[in-house]
Amino acid sequence: MSKNKSNKPKQKIEKKPSYKNPIDTIWGKTLVWILIIAMLGAIVIGAIYALLSLF
Repeated sequence: MSKNKSNKPKQKIEKKPSYKNPIDTIWGKTLVWILIIAMLGAIVIGAIYALLSLF
């Protein structure tokens, strides 16, 4: 241990969580809903196209 090193107590740093679940944020929820609606729309459009191509 060197003599020049100060022995002052360090200030406590508040620890922030480094990772936040995307579904907990408004942008994550928005993205999930957009993806769900887009997938359902693709299924409906695909089904309509398949029914129309039968005739």
